[in-house]
Amino acid sequence: MESAAPEQSIDEATRHNRPTPYRGLLAVFAVLALAGAFWLTTDRELIAGWKADAGPIPFFIGLAVLPAVGFPTTPFFVLAGAMFGLWTGLIGCAAAIAANQVLCYWISHSGLRPWIERRMSRTKYKIPDFSESKSGALRFAILLRVAPGPPTFLKSYVLGLASVPFWIYFWVSFTFTGLYAVSFIVLGESIFDRDFGTAGVAVGVLVLIGCVIAWFRFRHKKKLKETLGLETPEESPGGEG
Repeated sequence: MESAAPEQSIDEATRHNRPTPYRGLLAVFAVLALAGAFWLTTDRELIAGWKADAGPIPFFIGLAVLPAVGFPTTPFFVLAGAMFGLWTGLIGCAAAIAANQVLCYWISHSGLRPWIERRMSRTKYKIPDFSESKSGALRFAILLRVAPGPPTFLKSYVLGLASVPFWIYFWVSFTFTGLYAVSFIVLGESIFDRDFGTAGVAVGVLVLIGCVIAWFRFRHKKKLKETLGLETPEESPGGEG
C-alpha cells in the first residue's frame, strides 16, 4: 500500500504535465498576469526601503541557498531587478545561480546522497548512471532540464545522482536558469521604473521562451518520457523515429 501511493502521484503529475500545444498559451497568460500584478502593486518606496535595509549581499546569498530546498527563484529575480538595477541584478544573480548549482551538485554527492536516493526510489523516475560512461550525458542533461514534471531544484539533484560530469551539469543548468533569470530581472527593473516598453520586451521574451519549450516538449515527448524513465525505447511504439 505504501509503494502504490507515490506511483499514483507520479502518474497524476505526468498526466497534468504532458506537453500540449496549449501549454504555450497558458504560459502567455500566466506571464502577462504576473507582470500586470507586479506592475499594479509595486510600491517603489517599499522596495527602496528593502534595498537600504537588506543590501545586495544577504539578498544574493539567499538566492544561492534557498532554491536548494525548493524555494522559488522567480520572486528573487524580479526583486533583484527592482531593488538593485539591471547590472547589479544580472551580476549578482549570475553569481548566486552559479553558487546554487555548485551547492546542489555537492549535496547530491555528500552524505545526504543516500537519503535523496531513497526519496527518488519511491517514484517511477529512473536515474541513469554516467559514472563509467559519459556518452549521452549532455543529451540527458538538456532533455531533463526541459522535461515537464520534476521541479527545477530536483532536476539538479537528479543530474548529480546520475553522475553527469560537473561541467556538463553546470553549463546546461546555468544556461537554462540564466535565460529565464535575465528576462525577469529586466522585468523587475522596468516595473520599478514604470518603463512600459522595456517591460513589454521582457514579457515577450518570456512568452517566446515558454512557447519554444512547449513546442520542444510536444515534438520530443517520447524522448522526454524516456529521459524521465517513464517509457523505455522498447515500450515506445515505432522506436524513436
